[in-house]
Amino acid sequence: MAPSLKKNTFYSAVTNVSDLLQFVLQIIAANKLSAAGFGIFNNAMALSMTFMAFSDLGLNYLAIRNLARDRASGPRLLANIMAWKAVLTAVSFGLLILTARVFWSGDPELQPVVLVMGLAMVFRFSSLTARYFLQGLERFDAESLTTGVEQVLLVGVGTVLLLLNYGVMALAWVFLATRIIGFAMSLGILNRL
Repeated sequence: MAPSLKKNTFYSAVTNVSDLLQFVLQIIAANKLSAAGFGIFNNAMALSMTFMAFSDLGLNYLAIRNLARDRASGPRLLANIMAWKAVLTAVSFGLLILTARVFWSGDPELQPVVLVMGLAMVFRFSSLTARYFLQGLERFDAESLTTGVEQVLLVGVGTVLLLLNYGVMALAWVFLATRIIGFAMSLGILNRL
């Protein structure tokens, strides 16, 4: 294996392991939230992830492919991809809120959690775009750093709040805050390259 391949494989593995940390938080949430609270959390997460998946439609893979062909096109490509994703994300987020209002209008606890988790997913999927650009530039170290920091903050702060019995809304706010931090870190690193 070439040195860069070994190094990139290592950093890619670190990224994947840090992404698994969210599973640990799920286990803790299952034990600390009430049955209703855990149901609200899982429902909000599933809804927001489903709708936000439509905010990509393959644009991240297109970005990696084009970036690999022409690294100099990176800034222009990032601006174009982010513009398209902003439109798709706005539509997806609107559909998410509409769905929550129509199908769960009788559940006043679920709707605010869906709103906050939906916003968290907006930043998560935007952060993924920045991460794909880092991969395309073969900066797996930077991608690993941003993912690791984001996930450690999410699990650390989320666990503390769950242990202190703050509940599902506090957990949703932790998701939003850490996703914003991850997105800002990813963009900050990309702007320096």
